[in-house]
Amino acid sequence: MEGFLTTPPPGTEAVVEALTRTLTPYIGPNMARSAVQSQRERLGIEGAAITPEQIEGLIVKVGHGLNVFLGRERAAGVIDEMRRSLSALEAP
Repeated sequence: MEGFLTTPPPGTEAVVEALTRTLTPYIGPNMARSAVQSQRERLGIEGAAITPEQIEGLIVKVGHGLNVFLGRERAAGVIDEMRRSLSALEAP
């Protein structure tokens, strides 16, 4: 199956770092790191590999928490930004 997978999927730590970087301007570095790590633990995401479904679940869970700090409309924009930052990890 030539061309089936053009790039390897991002690892868990790369995803966590990208999400943390994206959130930092909005809620600060400590809260961003804490938010991503706590949702990761709640979802049971362990190990070096992470599936696309787990990534989406993590984004959704972190996004729900942003509603409290940023409001729904702004949180929705940040959720889109998180998805774009992860797309950049997958780009060749």
